[in-house]
Order: sequence, then C-alpha cells, then structure tokens
Amino acid sequence: MSITISLSVDHINPDTHFRVVEQSVHHYLNTFWDSDVEGTRYTLTMGNSGFSGVLRFLNDNGENFLVAVGVHNNKRWCDIVPDLQDDQTATFMNPQYYVTGTPYTEKRLSQLAAYEVESTTGRQLSIDFTQAEVMKGKPGDRFID
Repeated sequence: MSITISLSVDHINPDTHFRVVEQSVHHYLNTFWDSDVEGTRYTLTMGNSGFSGVLRFLNDNGENFLVAVGVHNNKRWCDIVPDLQDDQTATFMNPQYYVTGTPYTEKRLSQLAAYEVESTTGRQLSIDFTQAEVMKGKPGDRFID
C-alpha cells in the first residue's frame, strides 16, 4: 500500500525565486520524494499512514522556509516553518514532528488541510490541499493533492 501527496510550487512574486535545497522523509520504508524537471511539482510517496516528508526552500537572498506534509491516522497534515536557523535542516526538522510536546507535533496532530504564515520579511507562505482527504485509488494506492 502507498500514499502519495503532490505539491505544486507557485511563485506569486516574479522577482523572488525559491528553490528546493533539501528533501527529507520520516520512516524510510518505501518513502521518497520525486520532482519534475522544472522543480515546480514535487511528489511524496509514503509507505503508509504515519509517514511524512519535508522540503526546505531557499532564495538568492538567503531567505528560507520549510514545508512539511504527511499522513497521520489516515488523514493529511501540513505545516510551514519560515525563517529557519542554520541548524534547522529538513533532516533535523522532520523527526521533530514526532517528538512529544513540541509545537511541530501539535501541527501534525491538528491535521490541517491548509496553513498560512508570514515570514519576518512580510512574505506570505501558504499551503492548501486541493483534495483534503485521503482518496482510495486502485487497491493499495491512496492519493492526496
């Protein structure tokens, strides 16, 4: 069985371009990121519920943020963390969503279908699942967009 989450990256401000500089997954069994050539569409394939992935974005001015997505108890969840410190890599941050008592775990457990946050530079960052629930496809496959 697998679950897939697809992310489209939309740049609203043509003067600023963010690129993915790091990918991470939690629970490595059959869990991986894939992307298109342009770097505007990312797909996270997970082995089951309880898995997740993080993408860390960076622009030429050093501004950064991460997007975390996953499935918990067969329901999607998401988070955005702007203004990352140097040690807040995707590889470090992804497991933080599973540490009891952290604000990141609270985000995972809240199972949001959409989230928006403002960075310290005033940039609006948002994520919105166009399909908010896990959808069953062919036997064993589930998709979220």
